[in-house]
Amino acid sequence: MDIRSRILKADDLPTEKVDIPEWGVTLFVRSMSGRDRDLFESQMLDLSGQGKRMDNFRARLAVFCTVDEDGKRVFKDGDIATLGQKSGRALDRIFDKASKLNKMTEEDIAEEKKPSLKAVGDDSTSA
Repeated sequence: MDIRSRILKADDLPTEKVDIPEWGVTLFVRSMSGRDRDLFESQMLDLSGQGKRMDNFRARLAVFCTVDEDGKRVFKDGDIATLGQKSGRALDRIFDKASKLNKMTEEDIAEEKKPSLKAVGDDSTSA
């Protein structure tokens, strides 16, 4: 199998179970695809130039990352406002797992900001 086929067929979206006792269910939280991550981040932009929009942040992340046992999203984009009115504790359970799976924790963000060390003698510009 060529490299393109291997990449396109790779099962690269880790999923983990999360018990939500407040709702009496067990859900699956999955890492976002590149497309979903871009869409999520674009929805978080404040177009007025004031920074990031944080309204319904937990609910928005839950909508993008909560899937059923078949890997299909449980919530629709239109559910964000309604889901945001549900238990903050339940949303925190999903948010905590989704943040870890998507490398969105404070530690992950701090790690991204660290300068990378360039290997000695690695001046190559060829690809």
